[in-house]
Amino acid sequence: MTVTLGVDPHKASHTVVATDPVGRQLTQATTRATRTSDHQELIGWSRQHWPERTWAVEDRRHVAGRLLADLLAAGEQVVLVPPRLMAKARQASRVPGKSDPIDALAVARAALQEPNLPQAHLDGPARELKLLVGHREDLVAERTRVQNELEAWLAELPASVQVGIVRELVGRCRELTLRANQLQAELDHRVTTVCPRLLRLPGCGA
Repeated sequence: MTVTLGVDPHKASHTVVATDPVGRQLTQATTRATRTSDHQELIGWSRQHWPERTWAVEDRRHVAGRLLADLLAAGEQVVLVPPRLMAKARQASRVPGKSDPIDALAVARAALQEPNLPQAHLDGPARELKLLVGHREDLVAERTRVQNELEAWLAELPASVQVGIVRELVGRCRELTLRANQLQAELDHRVTTVCPRLLRLPGCGA
């Protein structure tokens, strides 16, 4: 079952309502809108509950921009709901209660009723950086796997067999390290070009 997560975005907080394929509300959550870590917690919450999900975000990018960027960077599927469609869905629901959850539910239902809504995606440099970062992370994870395998074989294999295998694994680790370092240098250059002000922030790196 694919769950639709309707989001009512605001400057200080975002309210999310999860619905089933026919628009019935399953649950809701609210998160702060000021930090990427809050958005990551929200994404983790959704992944724990629903393997198949689509985020429907009301298209107000002046307040939802950071959330959209964090969702896309995490590989989430996101559609944008024009405010006029959300307003129609909200009027049809006529559910009493606090407005934020009602609006989030209306966003989800509007997305279910309009299958051809535009999908959000990273453009230009942002998408390129995401691909490079993902590829480098894959290389580092592969190097860790090879290092663990090397340690295990050094502990268990007889000395007569170790030499050839160790040379092969060490060579593979060197190749992965070299390529990871090359990608890091490319990321440093691209980030310096695209958003140099970020690198001047304490604790912020490419």
